[in-house]
Amino acid sequence: MGKQKKLRGLTGNLNEKVPFSHQQLLEALYFLEDTMDRAQLPFFLLEGAARQVKDDVAYLNLNQIDAGVEEKYVQETGRGLLKIVLPKVEIDENTISFSHNGVPIIIWIVHKRWKFFQSPDTVFFGICNFKLPNPFKNYWRSRFLIK
Repeated sequence: MGKQKKLRGLTGNLNEKVPFSHQQLLEALYFLEDTMDRAQLPFFLLEGAARQVKDDVAYLNLNQIDAGVEEKYVQETGRGLLKIVLPKVEIDENTISFSHNGVPIIIWIVHKRWKFFQSPDTVFFGICNFKLPNPFKNYWRSRFLIK
């Protein structure tokens, strides 16, 4: 079986073992939701995490968790609150990154106003609600242009 190109948030080789268990990924998703809620930053899932949550998969299969936040929310106040909630967070011009139990969590700062982020869908997965781009089909086709 041939290799496929590694997509952000998706596995590279179809037979490749993902380095994280379903439980580790689920806990990292919950940690992301809790952290962003405490920092009062609205976010939405992106890439493989968004696809798998939307499809309500039984077992998560990711190399990292990708999310997004609109730039208008990550100003001085948003950054300050996030640093209070999570002192070891790394924030640069385009990303916010941290990890939970070794699972990398990348939050992409979205600088452009995309229609599918304006009224996100809310999807219940596990024990939390997550926001997904809406309409998802339009986001999925355009996902490589966003970052």
